[in-house]
Amino acid sequence: MLEALDDFLPMADQQVSREVLKQFKSQGLDIRLSSKVTACRKIKTAVTLAYKNTLGQHKLQVDRILVAVGRRPNTQDLIDEAIELKQDERGFINIDRKK
Repeated sequence: MLEALDDFLPMADQQVSREVLKQFKSQGLDIRLSSKVTACRKIKTAVTLAYKNTLGQHKLQVDRILVAVGRRPNTQDLIDEAIELKQDERGFINIDRKK
């Protein structure tokens, strides 16, 4: 997994994030943080990715790639209007940051 951000699961609690990263790595997942893809090229049955990170430029050959960019809420038709849950114009649920 090539992750452009410096942290894994940055929106999650740091302790949870560290534990998830540790578990994923113990399952054999290769997770590379601070890695930004600079090029992608399909060659026959493989894909070659060029990426850079804090250690420099790298190339990686894989069978397939999955690209995920950004996030957006998927709350349309999910919330009953009777409960009067407040959402912003993009569909994010407003929360009280105080405990």
